[in-house]
This record gives sequence, structure tokens and C-alpha cells, in this order.
Amino acid sequence: MDPTPGRRSGFVCGNTRIAQPEGQVCTIADMVERLHRGSSPSGYSLDADGLVHLVHLTSVRREEGEAEVLLVELDDGTVVHATAGQLFLGVDGDWVMAKDLSAGMRLLTVADPHQWKGAGGAPVERPLAPPRVVVEVRHAPPRAVYEFRVEQHHNLVHPCGIVLHD
Repeated sequence: MDPTPGRRSGFVCGNTRIAQPEGQVCTIADMVERLHRGSSPSGYSLDADGLVHLVHLTSVRREEGEAEVLLVELDDGTVVHATAGQLFLGVDGDWVMAKDLSAGMRLLTVADPHQWKGAGGAPVERPLAPPRVVVEVRHAPPRAVYEFRVEQHHNLVHPCGIVLHD
């Protein structure tokens, strides 16, 4: 599910949440701290066949300086803070940059990632949920942003079920 191997995607803000094992949720900024303490943060990733895998982040780092941020608001009230180049997975399986999202666009959504428990690293077949719909994309002042890298599938599942590319 990597659209262009080697391509640098966009960046997300430190408050971006990631679904984790045992029903936990962690922010990207928290993951940086975990890596600095020597632990290997993990999350869920979706493969090309629609299977959910427990994956480890290979790196999470804060970019130097600040970048312009877009606020992507979804129909469930979730707001993802990301740069214009951050990729979101559309319902058709294509990756869409945040700057190209608009009201009414639908994002592929996996069911209840906050309830996934005990996956133990084995792939789990999860039904797709009704898609999340983009309500609004608006500009926000520049702020610190983070880059994350994920082993194998190069994406992470947000607690609301949408999928973000690394």
C-alpha cells in the first residue's frame, strides 16, 4: 500500500493519535518519547488485502522548525492536523494528499480499531466500517510537525479508523 516507494509523505502534528494494541491510543509526540526511552512503539497497519497487522514504527521524529498545517475535520468530529502533503487512504484505495481533500470526500475506514485487543502480531481480518466523510479542510497557523516511518505496509490506523501513510 505504498504509493511511491522512497517518496517522503507529509507530516502530522504531535497530537495526531494512533490506535495501539490492547485498545490503547498514543500520540505521535508520545511515540517520540517512547523511542528515546528505548521502547519500540507499535500500531496497526492495513495491507493491500485488507488485513490488519500489528506493526512497529521504525522511526518518529520532529522536523526542525514549523510548517503550515491543515485541519482535516471528519464527520465523527475527529480533526487530523497534517501538512498539505500528508496522505489519507480514500475509499477507492488511492492515497489522497491533505491539500486535495475537500468536503464530501470519503475515506476508507476500518471498523473499531480502539477495540482491537490481543492481536498478538498475527494479521487480523477486520471488516470495513462505513467511510468517514471529510467535513472541512482549513488552514491553521504553522506549528511543529512530525514524520513517522512504519515497517512493511507504510501506514498507520488512526483511532477513528482512517488510514494515514507514513
